[in-house]
Amino acid sequence: MYGPYSYVGSTLDPNILTTETDVRFWVATGYNIGEPLTTSAHDRKMGRIWQDIDVIVRSHAQAGTLVLTYADPAFKELLDEAITTWKAFRLQGTPWRQAPVDGPSSVNAGDRSLEGRLHYLLHKAAERQGTLLGYGVKYWLWK
Repeated sequence: MYGPYSYVGSTLDPNILTTETDVRFWVATGYNIGEPLTTSAHDRKMGRIWQDIDVIVRSHAQAGTLVLTYADPAFKELLDEAITTWKAFRLQGTPWRQAPVDGPSSVNAGDRSLEGRLHYLLHKAAERQGTLLGYGVKYWLWK
């Protein structure tokens, strides 16, 4: 099934594949949104998850079934706001809880804290990404 954001090409552009892997990783994990992984011990552990996602992205690209979620304007708007919110949150120096205590059900659009706003944006981005990929909201790494 090809949609407006399907990637079909004879040459696989590594930048396109890396960008798609990055955005799927950030939405799935809520980890250092918009930032590249480093060589720190924790980032190396998170790198294993990134690599798992990259294998999926590249296999879809090889099969001609890759959907570029980051190319969707609605998804990009949510992700851009999440990145901006993440940067503001980091400036506060407050520890980040990877996910709401009781999972996505506790995401509240009315939460005025930066952390609450970030959880809400990640939830909405996951919803949009799931719609684009055809599987609904996927929180496979939110614990």
